[in-house]
Amino acid sequence: MIREIKLGKDNYLNAEDVFLPLSVFYRFEIPIERMFLKEQIGIEENIINQLIALSEITEMEEIGKRRTLSLNHSSIADLYFKIYLSYPDLGEKVKKIFQGGDAGIEYRMFYKYINSVPTNLLEVLIHLGSDLNDEIGEQVLLKKLVEDKETENSVIVNRMPHI
Repeated sequence: MIREIKLGKDNYLNAEDVFLPLSVFYRFEIPIERMFLKEQIGIEENIINQLIALSEITEMEEIGKRRTLSLNHSSIADLYFKIYLSYPDLGEKVKKIFQGGDAGIEYRMFYKYINSVPTNLLEVLIHLGSDLNDEIGEQVLLKKLVEDKETENSVIVNRMPHI
């Protein structure tokens, strides 16, 4: 299903490199910028377009925001993510991009995503806000997400209301 999405009689599309980052983010109902998939991971535009046409992924565009992509439901994203963890060769190209360090692939992917465009930090915090139960948890997460970032994220964080 992930490697062989049927396009026609004898034509298949391999979507493993697209579904991995989407599954990481959409487990938390966070759509991911189309630009991030193209520029940071190297996903070809035509693969994204074909998956949208087949309704395998959804694209949304809001005024003043970039185009974002998501899976159809967060439970599907969670299932896909568990499959990627169970099969080491599945999504191998993306896993190589985000390998290394002590943190899991999802943490390294979040880190690269929020650092690719400063406003992504705010979007991630907004979507994760409902999963954070207390003020201390929010402060710890905020500190962790911006600890390695200097000026650009500091300006954004300082303008945010106190959490």
